[in-house]
Amino acid sequence: METYILFIYSSITVWTVFSLFYSVRIWRKGLSSVNLYVYESIPGIFTTFGILGTFLGIYFGLQTFDVNNINDSIPSLLEGLKTAFSTSIIGIILSLVFGKVIQISFYHAEKKNPIVPTDELDALQKINLNITETNTATQTNLLRLNESLIGKTDYSITTQLLLLNQKFNAFEENQSIQHNTLLDIKQILGGNDEFS
Repeated sequence: METYILFIYSSITVWTVFSLFYSVRIWRKGLSSVNLYVYESIPGIFTTFGILGTFLGIYFGLQTFDVNNINDSIPSLLEGLKTAFSTSIIGIILSLVFGKVIQISFYHAEKKNPIVPTDELDALQKINLNITETNTATQTNLLRLNESLIGKTDYSITTQLLLLNQKFNAFEENQSIQHNTLLDIKQILGGNDEFS
């Protein structure tokens, strides 16, 4: 067996054992016992090994391929292609399987020991609550302002402006009456235009 084939299959085997160990560890001890970044990258690594095996198999199969001696070159090319396709299939299957294993283990671990909010998450929740309370207070204040501006209470600005307009009209009417009364007094007193 070629060295590169041994390398690819042993890498996939080692990663499978490591992934099983990590999955059992998170199942038993919870989320705090593992590095979540490594744990979530397990399916991607299987796919990477599959692709690496594909390219290595094709590369080494073409290394010994001789255009002048095709009949003798085909067995090594086919061996490289066999390695290429088998590592791709194994990598994809293990990626799918461990993708589901990760989801199940993660669900079980979260159910067993829920994640405790971090300081950052707690701060974000407080900010969100503060924003919600501020939004509610703003809505209430805007409704009060609206009621003050156009409401039908005695203290609304619209009502106050109408009262002011009525008083101003009454003042103008009184001023007109006073002006007419002064003219009448003027007429009665002599009607001279010397004061005009």
